[in-house]
Amino acid sequence: MFSNEHLEKLLEERKRLAESRGFTLEYQQEQEKIENTVCHPRIAPATEEKYERAVTNWALWRLSRSEPKDANLTREDPDPTPQQLKLFAESYVVSRKTKPSQKSACNNFTCFTSKWERETSRTLPLGLKKDVLNIIFFTIYLAKTTMIMYTSVQEYRLQVHWLSFLALLLELVLLSNRARTGKPMNASTISI
Repeated sequence: MFSNEHLEKLLEERKRLAESRGFTLEYQQEQEKIENTVCHPRIAPATEEKYERAVTNWALWRLSRSEPKDANLTREDPDPTPQQLKLFAESYVVSRKTKPSQKSACNNFTCFTSKWERETSRTLPLGLKKDVLNIIFFTIYLAKTTMIMYTSVQEYRLQVHWLSFLALLLELVLLSNRARTGKPMNASTISI
């Protein structure tokens, strides 16, 4: 296919060009000894800000459990367990002043996992991520249901109080009419 002379000639030419550009055999051997660093494209500032907020939420959740704030965030640390990720996602929903939307809760989780995967050069299984996103949906649904039940109970109490107030008012009107006219009154003989 190729003659040895032709290959030798091509090899010499390529070596000469590579060495003139600093790509020597010594350089290559040095580079082989260095640990591999994964190069990622730059992230937009707005995305980086979202990632940092998610990592801050992770740190706050870890601190609330009296654990180190940067646990599981470095390459040397083990992966977060599925249960830890579920609890982190749930804590984001339940520890907010106002209940977050499903979109913002899912966004917090996906931003955290994206940042984590970037920093550790490891990937969480897709099935695990979907499982945690389902937990977020269930947690928000449960929070909505609880809020609706609470509101319904409050409305019921208000209705009961309103009916009690009306009954008391009717009794006062009956007593007032009885005192004014001197004869017993019933609901049909009330004059206001």
